Amino acid sequence: MPSSSPRVLLLTPVFPPARGGIETLSLQMSRHLGECALLVVTAEQDGWREWDAGSGLTVERVANVPRGGRKTQLRLTAAAVTAARRFKPDITVSMHVRLGPAAEAVRALTKCRWVQYYHAKEVPTWRRQAGWCAKRADAHIAVSRYTADLVERAGGPRDRVAVVPPGIDLPSGGVTAKRGGPPRLLTISRLADSYKGHDVVLEALPALLEEFPDLRWDVVGDGPLRESLERRASSAGTATAVSFRGSVSDDERDELLGQAHVFVMPSRVSEDGKDGEGFGITYVEAAAHGVPVVAAAEGGALDAVADGRTGLLVDPRDPAAVAGAVGRILRDEDERLRMAEAGIDWAKGFSWERVAAATRSVLFEGVGAR
Repeated sequence: MPSSSPRVLLLTPVFPPARGGIETLSLQMSRHLGECALLVVTAEQDGWREWDAGSGLTVERVANVPRGGRKTQLRLTAAAVTAARRFKPDITVSMHVRLGPAAEAVRALTKCRWVQYYHAKEVPTWRRQAGWCAKRADAHIAVSRYTADLVERAGGPRDRVAVVPPGIDLPSGGVTAKRGGPPRLLTISRLADSYKGHDVVLEALPALLEEFPDLRWDVVGDGPLRESLERRASSAGTATAVSFRGSVSDDERDELLGQAHVFVMPSRVSEDGKDGEGFGITYVEAAAHGVPVVAAAEGGALDAVADGRTGLLVDPRDPAAVAGAVGRILRDEDERLRMAEAGIDWAKGFSWERVAAATRSVLFEGVGAR
């Protein structure tokens, strides 16, 4: 850490009160960076005035019309440069490759250090911008080894990309690995991305129900795919075993995690890399609550799940493989308990305090007192 508090300019296209991976990561970074002066430049979201007023953070917003569009990106760049003239940052953190030009403009103006974040699918989606950032930024942070590989394929320096996963809020109360009642599966995800694997779990259900007729699958999350998934469950005759919960509160989510025997979400990675888990923070959250995980043997899950220890990694396109992994965990209570207890311990390594310490080491490297 520099001898005096550094000044950090955080540029992010999305920020609370909006919800999502980048939003959560940006917020927790803001709260856990330690002793530094922090300014967040971002776009407006529904309810932003009330949220900003109670956040305790210094946040400057630009109009977000059209939402997330090119004009918003240009406004963010202009706002970043204007803020930098006044704020004089030591470090600028760009949370998306589309804000790389803004970060470089700030660096040219203030001679600050530019750190670029990468999450996964934005790299192949905006390949040219990702490669441009990877060649120019002073330091790079990827949320997983899979994401770091995507940066390398885009032309970035793999040996200069630090892998720092997202963090989680560890359960505040005691967590037990023991479970009662009939076997329960759980998936937590927006029902907006077909790659999440709900369709494959639905295909795996008939085989599981033959062996575990009282099994139930709780599906948390909402989105445009819900209706079609409900129809598929009905046509397969498994609708009574599936409970589509929709969006739930944090307390309801934690209650379901406390009841689940297996967390299952076999997210698959598309050939172009635009679909798939960049990391898969829900796998670690499940582990923290003592729930073994069944996930894909590809993508970010390779970092989020310790195969054979906190869960099982399988072919996400093979319903039989998914059913086999779930059945193995449900069939052997000793193994389920072992995985659950290992998961609780594993998740401690992803506390925001530990993640923030790793992030700070990248951000503040070589930054001296002003």
